[in-house]
Amino acid sequence: MKRLITTLSKSQDHKKSSKLRVSSVCIALALAGTALSGCTSSSGSSGGVSESVIATVQQRGTLRVGVAPNKPNLYQEGSSGVWKGFFADFAISWAKTLGVKVEFVPTTFGTMIAGLQSDKFDLGMDLNQRAARALVVNFSEGVVTEIGGFVFDGSKVPVKSYEELNNPKYSVCVPQGAAEDLGLTAQGPTVQILRLQQDAACYAALLAGRVNATFSNWAGAAQFASQNPGMKILFPPRAFVNEPEAIAINKKYSFGDLQALNIAIDDFIKTGGVAKAQKANGLISPLPYTIQPVPAYAQTAAGNQFGQ
Repeated sequence: MKRLITTLSKSQDHKKSSKLRVSSVCIALALAGTALSGCTSSSGSSGGVSESVIATVQQRGTLRVGVAPNKPNLYQEGSSGVWKGFFADFAISWAKTLGVKVEFVPTTFGTMIAGLQSDKFDLGMDLNQRAARALVVNFSEGVVTEIGGFVFDGSKVPVKSYEELNNPKYSVCVPQGAAEDLGLTAQGPTVQILRLQQDAACYAALLAGRVNATFSNWAGAAQFASQNPGMKILFPPRAFVNEPEAIAINKKYSFGDLQALNIAIDDFIKTGGVAKAQKANGLISPLPYTIQPVPAYAQTAAGNQFGQ
């Protein structure tokens, strides 16, 4: 009996190591531009390896990328409709590495996870890493950090703290389904909340006087404040949104795919891809427009991301 158990144990270990070797070979071949039929078999009771998104993309000839506007990280440029921002730049770079074309598939942050699950696209871009989301999709490492900040006209909304802003007489706009919507709603605020499809719509509502403030990604908030004199940024004393912004893929794909994606992200960052895109898209620090004192979490993150 002991001999039988030992034999079975060795057999199981051999199968596990074989799967790891096959997965590594699949990724190496895929990145080299070569597909292997065994790399695209589904995992299941038969013991086959997981599907490879890289092999699937190369066979199709197109990398489908789910995108939602979140300026300056990811946005469409004017009437041309060309997608810009460092997440768009990364998608183009990785597609080039894989030897395929890139196809941007418009969606919303509220429906991006469902789009990945239903195979409408291969990558979900600029998504915040959240525990609930990680149950149904796999995340890459963080590309940049997203922090939520309130934006308002200081002459019309004379507040100096979140406690003063959190009042039923004021209204705040958030992009529906985005990290700012989820982060602010979780606080159970008394301030009125208006939910629109994206940050751009919230900024338009603020300028039109439909709301008193927005709760937005700090990078976009800084750009908006720099372009509209009198606008101020306010960070709550405790972060409502302080999360890595990453790329998501369907859970059916292999760990090797995720590893290859992370290596590509590291290379993109180390070779200056993010810094170049930030400069090209006018990414600036929000601190010059921020009501003092700046909370420690925002000060630290700004130092890491903007060098301040």
